[in-house]
Amino acid sequence: HLPPGAPAFPGAAPAAAGVRARRAVMFAVKAGVSLGLLWWLLRSVHPSQLLAHFRRLSPLTLALCLLGVTAAQLAIIWRWQRIMLAQRLRIPFSESVRYYFAGNFFNNFLPSNMGGDVVRGYLVFRATDRPQLAIMTTLADRYIGLGTILIYGTLAAGTVPTQLYGLPIWQWMGLITLLFLLGSALLLLPSATALARVLRHRSR
Repeated sequence: HLPPGAPAFPGAAPAAAGVRARRAVMFAVKAGVSLGLLWWLLRSVHPSQLLAHFRRLSPLTLALCLLGVTAAQLAIIWRWQRIMLAQRLRIPFSESVRYYFAGNFFNNFLPSNMGGDVVRGYLVFRATDRPQLAIMTTLADRYIGLGTILIYGTLAAGTVPTQLYGLPIWQWMGLITLLFLLGSALLLLPSATALARVLRHRSR
């Protein structure tokens, strides 16, 4: 019989201690990177100037902005989770929130804007052990988000009188959006044809 408090396997305690040590090191590295990046961003701004700008903010305006940003982020996470559920990747919404904001950190603080997508895809792969679907759902969410941004950008450009090479900027944006939608239709055409064939076969 093992004495009270002794581990069931001799190597279990050192292994657990090693995992805890690695987690502590990773947390320290992440915290150090975050603080270093914040210092780099704020090093050219005097604290008194920053406080003066914050004091001029209306608390109601600030609260509405925070509420709007939070609602937009949650809507994006919900969209991503719907895409994953369509592929039978069952990730709880709370975990989707955690994965999304982990990826969002890398999107905001790394030079490449794709770093967050890699992080999200990896976290989904680690939770589901289905790498192809993890990558596909992340890229699909990014693709839908890009189309949404183009459409909103075209509508917003209609309020700006700026011209580019003799044409209003909204016309250039509209052309880019139209090409994006046409390209998307061509990419989806084989899938739509196959789906119509399956539905027609089932209806017989």
